[in-house]
Amino acid sequence: MTHPAKALASYYQKHNILSSQMIEYMEYSLHSILNEGAKIVIYTVLFSILGTVQLFGFALLLLLPIRWCSGGVHAKTFWGCFFASLIMFLFLIYLSPLLPSPTSSALIVLWIMSIGALPHIPYTPAFRPITKHRTICILRCFYIIAISIWLVIFEIAALPETYVSIGFYTLLFQTAQLWIPKKGDKIE
Repeated sequence: MTHPAKALASYYQKHNILSSQMIEYMEYSLHSILNEGAKIVIYTVLFSILGTVQLFGFALLLLLPIRWCSGGVHAKTFWGCFFASLIMFLFLIYLSPLLPSPTSSALIVLWIMSIGALPHIPYTPAFRPITKHRTICILRCFYIIAISIWLVIFEIAALPETYVSIGFYTLLFQTAQLWIPKKGDKIE
């Protein structure tokens, strides 16, 4: 079965509706949106059955905008991404509340790690690099602003401890993966 994004791209290419580059962008974007949408729907159903849909939603609320602007490690296939993400969400929802609660010092260390990760942003797959300097600067600004806002919320808001733990470890996980060398990067 052909992916709907591929079918639409083939139709546009066959009828010369858009330029090749625009078709490529459209196909990649549509492919990403449909795949992410399918994963979110499946995860929502699964975590609803498990009775933790609110915790999943909270982790997703933090992760989506930050991952959108920072990028991160990518799996090569839909199912690889699906299962890696599922394991991550299961860890965040079920194990992070059992880990030590973040202190003010831990929040500061995470913020410093986030600042240190800026040169690695955006962390994109090799087949989809972002090269425009202005875009890179905007993504880095959004990333550090989003991280900073959440860390301040964790410090001053009266959130339940479970939410603070899930939020802290979600941000830690996302920031830590930005430090993993990309395939093809030289490690000195």
